[in-house]
Amino acid sequence: MNTIILSAPVSDIDGVLQFKFDTSKTEIYSLERRVARRATLDGSSVFEDYGFSHTDRTFVIGARLNGTQLDALTYLLETYPSIVVSIVDGLYLAALQDTKVKGSDATIRILIKEKLA
Repeated sequence: MNTIILSAPVSDIDGVLQFKFDTSKTEIYSLERRVARRATLDGSSVFEDYGFSHTDRTFVIGARLNGTQLDALTYLLETYPSIVVSIVDGLYLAALQDTKVKGSDATIRILIKEKLA
């Protein structure tokens, strides 16, 4: 399933956007750990591993949106500092960082704050 729902964190009839995304232009499944590698004087290295956090994730969504959907996306970006993102692998509290629109093709960058469910 390649559907995503972006919504306001409060009840707002205009603050909901559901659309299908283009899987070939979307990055939502990349994960990384908080790991740092430091060189030591003896030619070796030391790893510092601070684990995994959803707050390090960034979703980059590519989609073709119609005018109504673009209006809803613009409204969410301009109105809410946080949104709720519902996607196949979970429910997230996030921030819309930016959108780039060329014709009806949109690229949406979403910074994840936390996984809700």
